[in-house]
Amino acid sequence: MRESPVVSLRNVSFKYNHVPVLEGVNFFVHEGEFVTVLGPNGGGKTTLIKIILGLLKPHTGKVTVFGKPPMYSRKRMGYVPQYTLFDRQFPVTVGEVVLTGLLTKLGGFLTRDEKVSVSHVLEEVDAGDLKDRPFADLSGGQRQKVLIARALVSNPDILLLDEPTNSVDTGTENKLLNLLKELNRRMTIFVVTHDMGLVSDNVKKVICVNRVVRVHPTSEISQELFEGLYGRSMQLVRHDKV
Repeated sequence: MRESPVVSLRNVSFKYNHVPVLEGVNFFVHEGEFVTVLGPNGGGKTTLIKIILGLLKPHTGKVTVFGKPPMYSRKRMGYVPQYTLFDRQFPVTVGEVVLTGLLTKLGGFLTRDEKVSVSHVLEEVDAGDLKDRPFADLSGGQRQKVLIARALVSNPDILLLDEPTNSVDTGTENKLLNLLKELNRRMTIFVVTHDMGLVSDNVKKVICVNRVVRVHPTSEISQELFEGLYGRSMQLVRHDKV
């Protein structure tokens, strides 16, 4: 018998100012899955991830994360928002940004374990040499690595990322995808994107969002075409008949 899902949405709907954004959403994410959420800008992808995080409350339906309402499971979730939402000129170092993932007061006393955790996750995302650099001085790809480290420092069981490849070049995108593949060895990965390039051969499930949600398996087709376009093995979404 399969274990209970890590994330469960049943008949979830959400509106902004009475305008439907998501309608009748039903899907499950199980432990160890690598899930990509695809859809156009304005289709409800970011709203969906905020509902899972408990930052928004659905108007109808039920959401559980690790069998509980999201607000009671936040310590088990790591979240990487779009870095464009951050004030790039805020005077903070990379190490301090990562430390906020532990909800530790900046400028306060740091325990040895906290210092070790910050250094460890920065090394894991190949950004160990950036620890004392101003966050504002980093490139787009470097910022993404640091925000992933910030989400990892609390040792989450699921990592949720919102448009992680925005404003990064193809080479950086490939490195980020390889990093997510490695992290998927120990945690569930949930990536929201409009980039078909993130539907890689490691993705087992694709959730298509454009107000309504459809869940699809992935199937290999015309790999040569997509390898030429994205520089890595790709899969298309197969819209199976119900």
